[in-house]
Amino acid sequence: MKDKLVQLLLSALTIAGQLCLGEPVLWKATEVQMTHPTATTVVAEGVNDAVITLDTVAPWPNIRLLPATGSTWDFSAYRYLSFELENLCPDSSAMLQVCLESSACTLGRASVPPGASKAFTFRLRHSGDPGFDPMFKGRRMPDGFPGGNNGNTAAVKSLQFIVPFPVYLKVRLRNLRVHGEREVNPAVKSAETFFPLVDEFGQYVHSDWPTKMRSQDELQQRHQAEVAALRENVPAWNRWGGWAAGPQLRATGFFRTEKYAGKWYLVDPDGRLFFSRGVNALGMRAYWLNDGERAKLFRRPRPASGKVFNFYGDNVLAKYGSATAWNEFQLRRLQSWGFNTVANWSEPALYKAQKMPYTLNLPLPKCPKVGDIIDVYADEFAAGMADLFGDDFAYTREDPYCIGFFVGNELKFGSTTHIGEQALAAKAEQPAKRELLRQLQAKYADISAFNAAWATNFGSWDAWLAAEQPPPTAPAARTDLAQFSRAFAERFLRLSRDAVKRGAPNHLYLGSRLMNPDYFREYINELSAQYCDVVSYNLYILHFDLFRPRGLPRDIPVMITENTVGTEERGLFGTLTCAGAMPGDRETALRELFTSVLRHPQLVGLHHFAFKDQTLLGRWDGENFGFGLVDVTDTPYQDFVDVNRAVAETMYDMRHTLPPAKFPDGR
Repeated sequence: MKDKLVQLLLSALTIAGQLCLGEPVLWKATEVQMTHPTATTVVAEGVNDAVITLDTVAPWPNIRLLPATGSTWDFSAYRYLSFELENLCPDSSAMLQVCLESSACTLGRASVPPGASKAFTFRLRHSGDPGFDPMFKGRRMPDGFPGGNNGNTAAVKSLQFIVPFPVYLKVRLRNLRVHGEREVNPAVKSAETFFPLVDEFGQYVHSDWPTKMRSQDELQQRHQAEVAALRENVPAWNRWGGWAAGPQLRATGFFRTEKYAGKWYLVDPDGRLFFSRGVNALGMRAYWLNDGERAKLFRRPRPASGKVFNFYGDNVLAKYGSATAWNEFQLRRLQSWGFNTVANWSEPALYKAQKMPYTLNLPLPKCPKVGDIIDVYADEFAAGMADLFGDDFAYTREDPYCIGFFVGNELKFGSTTHIGEQALAAKAEQPAKRELLRQLQAKYADISAFNAAWATNFGSWDAWLAAEQPPPTAPAARTDLAQFSRAFAERFLRLSRDAVKRGAPNHLYLGSRLMNPDYFREYINELSAQYCDVVSYNLYILHFDLFRPRGLPRDIPVMITENTVGTEERGLFGTLTCAGAMPGDRETALRELFTSVLRHPQLVGLHHFAFKDQTLLGRWDGENFGFGLVDVTDTPYQDFVDVNRAVAETMYDMRHTLPPAKFPDGR
């Protein structure tokens, strides 16, 4: 512990020294680019300070600052970009996504509580050509490599500041600067020194940190120390994780929803108010592909199976001795860390243990897709939804620990006409296209009437069905496709709700975990509110004061089913929601995030993604983000979980007493 504290102190002193050096980032006050100029003002104060006001609910409004001289900035010699941000709104948080030129090179997210000022430091992400193939393509790459979200820091054309979910924002930006000498790791300069880059525990070879695992003995020593330090469940909670001293409401023996004292809650089976603080992907699975020449990435020899490693799984089996022992310990951990829900994508054994409330996903039936979404008009879809639970999920039907179910995950519903356009472009046998034909024939008397409305010249309905058509432009066509898209989405939600209520009538239908683009899609939010007991969103932002999905009624319960505060510690190449590069930034952001959710009247849960960091080299889609409660060696991010526990201990008092965010003019 002493060595760890010394290293952390030295690291902090080094960064603090670098903060005093560097150069200001000067920009043209008269040429600020704005996506919504009628709703945005940027008033310069001095050489690189400004007050930024943004008053719009339009998607992703942003500004771009341009170099004061020349066409680009050269940041290639520096390590950090820093600034101060003062939130001039006294009753709502502010957040800016900070990018070099575009979101493809996002440095992080700067979130400031109401009326506060904060300093931010983000690591510059330098692209480059090391002269050899790194043999992997992660969503985040080491400094000096192409890909990931690295950028050409030698020729930065603009700095972009994006407001992810706008309502009203007014901030003062100060002291924008770059600083700190960029240090290139000698090990990444040649293939001979770069490979292998993954050690026997799954850690990055070419980086060091205080908790880096060195030996199998250390695995056991840390486990014993953690066992001794574990705490009991939060004293203010009952056996479900509900508010033990809170009001006694109607008890049904299962979870339900109720609005109490102006805010929505879940109500636990005993009738106590319940806020769901959960963890996604609580499991041992984490596979690393190791085939062909990729074997040289690893210190460890190829596994007997020849293709995959599971470093995390191997580490925890060595540590705990069995999967059963691992399962039992994780539930103790969650209680100690201030969590009360086993969230989606977790090990079924943890759901079945009946020791902690849980949410889970019911898999969609296997059936054809129309474009990039499941075809809800396929016979296989209706047949599968008729018995969605089957034998695999029969255990949930009468389980009081089951909060409810998701059906589907982050489906691509798209714009108001998107699904209709996908059906229009499909082959004649596509069920959705045949349903679109049926709807059009019901509306138009014959093909001539249809042609007149759509500005087309088909000789027959059969000719229309056979054509794989591009998106039309006629207003009537856009209206018809929007109606079809809405009917398609409504059928999905209605059959999903019916499947849940038929299979487990005492449990909640929690929707399909809508993702960022759906936030602005009025039709899918309206329909979700109509059919779901609780509408669910997967949103990776750092506060929820501005949470107002377009079309979603203001008086229904909502659960945030994926969210995170990321980390770039412990040799990781990057994360998804970086709150800053300074020690303590992640923990501060978690406290502010959790607080913003607790004061929002609609939010009944916040689920962290994910339990462990993703694999260093990337999963099947390249995601290799640092956002775990534990790393690949099962070592907790102790400061992070300690903050979660601290907030959890008072979360019911906070939710009951904190006033909601406010905006000008009562909007």
